[in-house]
Amino acid sequence: MKRVLFLLLLFPLSLFAQTYSVESIPADLRNEASAVIRLQEESFEVLAVGEAVKRIHTVVTILNEKGDKYATEEVYYDKLSRVKNFEGKLYDANGKEIKRLRKSDILDVSSHSDYSLFDDNKVKQADFKYANYPFTVEFDYELVSYNTLFYPYWIPQRDEELAIENSAFTVIVPATLGLRFREMNGVGAVQKSEKDGIQTYQWQVKNLKIREEEPYVDFYASCGPAVLTAPNQFDMKGNKGSAASWKELGQFFYDLNVNRDELPEPAKANVLKVVGTETDPLRKVEKLYQYLQQSTRYVSIQLGVGGWQSIPAATVVEKGYGDCKALSNYMKAMLKVAGVTSYTALVSASSIDVLTDFPSARFNHEILCVPLAKDTLWLECTSQHADPGYMGSFTGNRHALLNTPQGGVLVKTPSYQQTENGQYRTIEVFLDKEGNAATKMLTHYSGIQHDDYRSATESMAGETLKRWKIQRMRLASFDLNDFVFEVGKPVKRIPSITEKLSLTVRKSATMSGNRMFLSVNQYTPWTLIPKTLSNRQHEVVWTVGFTDADTVTYHIPESYTLEALPEPVKLETEFGTYTAQTVKKGETIVYTRRLEMPRFRKPASAYPKFVDFCKKIARADRSQAVFVKQ
Repeated sequence: MKRVLFLLLLFPLSLFAQTYSVESIPADLRNEASAVIRLQEESFEVLAVGEAVKRIHTVVTILNEKGDKYATEEVYYDKLSRVKNFEGKLYDANGKEIKRLRKSDILDVSSHSDYSLFDDNKVKQADFKYANYPFTVEFDYELVSYNTLFYPYWIPQRDEELAIENSAFTVIVPATLGLRFREMNGVGAVQKSEKDGIQTYQWQVKNLKIREEEPYVDFYASCGPAVLTAPNQFDMKGNKGSAASWKELGQFFYDLNVNRDELPEPAKANVLKVVGTETDPLRKVEKLYQYLQQSTRYVSIQLGVGGWQSIPAATVVEKGYGDCKALSNYMKAMLKVAGVTSYTALVSASSIDVLTDFPSARFNHEILCVPLAKDTLWLECTSQHADPGYMGSFTGNRHALLNTPQGGVLVKTPSYQQTENGQYRTIEVFLDKEGNAATKMLTHYSGIQHDDYRSATESMAGETLKRWKIQRMRLASFDLNDFVFEVGKPVKRIPSITEKLSLTVRKSATMSGNRMFLSVNQYTPWTLIPKTLSNRQHEVVWTVGFTDADTVTYHIPESYTLEALPEPVKLETEFGTYTAQTVKKGETIVYTRRLEMPRFRKPASAYPKFVDFCKKIARADRSQAVFVKQ
């Protein structure tokens, strides 16, 4: 026995090298992978209703440059959490240790965002930069949290190019608290045990090869084997609540912010002055929303419980600013004075929608819901330009949690149809004898197709806005001579913006001998060709419906006569419809094109047909007219 111990002490590196050498990774796991997780041990232990600790031990082999991101570890924490025992090691291809993290190697910096005025979010960062691929990194740390509202989501194979040799997830929780969890994508059944009133839940995956990336798919369907966990009871710095149901979770947030919508008397008087003699609730909302936009500005405030608790409405009156919670709460307070009921609502903005049957506080934004007699009006209170009732791509078509005195209610925010998300374009093109073109373009954008343009005009001007527009054009060589944006009045709560452009396009038509070749759709060509998949597994999901309609009139030089026009194209499929035709009208040719695609969800077996539909559109959009010089 002493001899064995002596050998273990004498040759620890050789034993370690055998464990973590790159050659010991099965060849099928290394094949086309950017990195391989050799060992990942993640545990989450709930010590009490208000305290938990997450422990992470990860060993990853980086095979090439694409895997470099796995050589970095970032641990986020705030006023309600702290990081312990952050360590790291670097190994060469043979598994030999060549470096350990020193304290000076670990950056401890604020994760203060550009739009935040106050927050206490921080991050510890460490990475290993090593030029000789492959190499292996190992990280260990503990994160102690005094906010148990958030239990972890375990998604070990979070990227397609990542292979897994061995990954395990353990949750330890008092039996009195229990655990809610969701197993996904064939992760395997939980191994559960209980001893002395403590429950242990364990999951493990082994030998997962890289996954083939599938475009147009739901996140949770595409993330590989996963386990989502959530608390029943939780405590956020002395504020106790339940997340066992949406009703209880919404009740917690309502109680956390109760009585923070009270306004001082001068502010109440000002509200009544703004409303005036108006009796229509809708007009009251519109007037006060306009006042909110004119008198306040958005800043992010994330301090401890303040990440979820609004500052009082009276403070917003005094300071003139607030975050999404504060401004929504302030608007709610003004509406209350005006006799209009409203509710704050939590939502996942520009992010993955919540799972409706798995209550969990996976929200990052707050908006305001105003139920009216004939309709429900939603308000984005952080924008100084948004139209009342419009949610757009930021918070539209998602589930939001209304915080009411009777508890939480999960409801759907407005969604926008293909007819509402439009791009309607009229173009006049004057070609010269060399194939260059003077172009006038008028485009009307509505709904979600208007969002980026509206945002750009609100945040940019002059040369900055011009450069932004130039970058979005698909033409190879051109000058943008003049441009104008005009915001239109919403129609049935759908906003719009009109764009007017003057362009000089070089080589709009291609000259060859005595012929001129003209691509009839060079301003709105379809370039989306989904990759071919041998064995798609998940549904095909198209999330935003739209309508594009173009009319392009080409004025042809007098010295050229028409030789050939593209054949008309008409496609009618389950994914949408496409029509295009080019006709001669006097000394011009007129190209018309219309593409309509609704939101859809189709079985995986429909994917080849969808790819074919996209290919046919792209092929039709490359059609050419041919002219001959007289």
